[in-house]
Amino acid sequence: MKKSFIALIMTVLLLFVASCVPPEEAPGTEKESPPLPPQKATEITTETWEIGGSLTYSQEAIRDDILIGMVNELERGKIVRQQIISYDLRSRKQKIIFELPVDRVVYDPPAVYGDSVVWSSVDRIEEEQQEAAKRAPMPNYDVFLLDLETGEVCQITTEEHAQVNPRIFEDTVVWLDARNVEDYYNPQRYDVYAYDIKTKTEKRLTSAPTAEGRDLSIDDNMVVWTDNRHADPPMDIHAGNEPGFNNEIYAYDLSTNQEERITDYPGNDRYPFINGNDIVWLRQLYQDYIKADVFLYDVVTGKEMQVSTSNYAAFNPSVDANRVVWADARVSLGNTSGDVVMNGIQGQADIYLYDLGTKQEIKLSSAKAGDVLSNPIIYGDYIVYTSVFMIGPGVYVVQLSYGITDITIQPEPGQILVYDKQASAGVILKSVTIKSDVCDRDYMDLQGHATVREGEPCLLVTGRVESQLDQDKYMTLSAKGYDVNGEEVSYVLDHGPIWGVISIFVPAKGTSEFVLHLKTAPDIVRIELMPSPELYDIPPP
Repeated sequence: MKKSFIALIMTVLLLFVASCVPPEEAPGTEKESPPLPPQKATEITTETWEIGGSLTYSQEAIRDDILIGMVNELERGKIVRQQIISYDLRSRKQKIIFELPVDRVVYDPPAVYGDSVVWSSVDRIEEEQQEAAKRAPMPNYDVFLLDLETGEVCQITTEEHAQVNPRIFEDTVVWLDARNVEDYYNPQRYDVYAYDIKTKTEKRLTSAPTAEGRDLSIDDNMVVWTDNRHADPPMDIHAGNEPGFNNEIYAYDLSTNQEERITDYPGNDRYPFINGNDIVWLRQLYQDYIKADVFLYDVVTGKEMQVSTSNYAAFNPSVDANRVVWADARVSLGNTSGDVVMNGIQGQADIYLYDLGTKQEIKLSSAKAGDVLSNPIIYGDYIVYTSVFMIGPGVYVVQLSYGITDITIQPEPGQILVYDKQASAGVILKSVTIKSDVCDRDYMDLQGHATVREGEPCLLVTGRVESQLDQDKYMTLSAKGYDVNGEEVSYVLDHGPIWGVISIFVPAKGTSEFVLHLKTAPDIVRIELMPSPELYDIPPP
């Protein structure tokens, strides 16, 4: 098998090199960067799939394309079992990473950064007693940290009041803390605390317990939360969307130990989330219970901008890589209760995206009447959201693809790339996208000369394949680009087992993603994928 595989690869190499290797450059000569090709027409395409119905997640639940969430098992409406799970957004596989002790209960879903997962939990009996009491203080929630590499769990807090909603960035854990709250409030009031994992030191960030609700977010050195210190009039008990309650967004810079007021608006600002230099939140229209929009604050420029304009944004927004996502109930005029009819309209909400670069708003979903989509979070090209459609919740993933629309590709998604006759099954091309990009490094030919240099334009072909086989296999993939006359004008720049070919591991009954870099050409109209003629049990040499 191995000898035949190597012979096949060498044959492909000779044929491919003969047609693709560019003319040799004189040694020592510098290749001028070519002008950028005309911009190809692009569009956003989406693929949506369901994860499951019993999963909950926080705003800071995704790192490195891995979603961390909580699965709750219920009996007669009570939680009897809780598991922290990871879901790989690329392979779409889920696994249990930690099972909570049966004598503890987690309320807030966990947050993740790198290999660290944090959550808060409370003694089950204490939680049930507090739930049965009227106007009782919160029970003694404590913060815990799980190291995904070692599997070790350590308790961060031991103070005898509630520490909830922890978030983590690198070696800093932050949470909302009720130790300085004496009276009963609803929504609950807190201080914000920070903990340095390396030095094992704790620090209070707020001077008074004015943080409200469960809104807390951290990125780099910046911590943001919802603050009620400017509320007028003060109300111990009020609805979360009380239009006369003046919540503001505050931030604390851990590097300078400076607090900053982010918003100054007479209405309700809440649900802040920070990523990089961008803080997004929901702003409720002053003196209105229903109308709200999403706003953004740039930490560097100090400028605030309005993102959504429907007046019916709802729940918490999220931002990543210049893209903001939120739930929007414009179709139901603000009704976010799926089983309630308001003014003759049943509850309904969709997921929207706003691209800060192109200034374009895009509707990503098509909810039905009674289907309320909420709690979207975005990470790279993945968006996770929850759907509540009367019969129960479901968690979904949307994968974004920014593709060029005026270049065709063969084979098309849904077709078999490689077929195994013995297994009577094959590897299917599930999706493929073409987009303009710039090279992340120099790409050399067989003589060691750069065919395309770092920073120069190239075409990026990305896709996903799915195996129908019961065994793990390997395959190779290459591609060529052609003009309208069928002349070859583009070739693969990557170096896999040989020049111009990449290797793909395809797990049994699983999926794999691939990336091909092609030399750009202004007259390219068609790309043909060239898979290996068979599947292999060993990786290419």
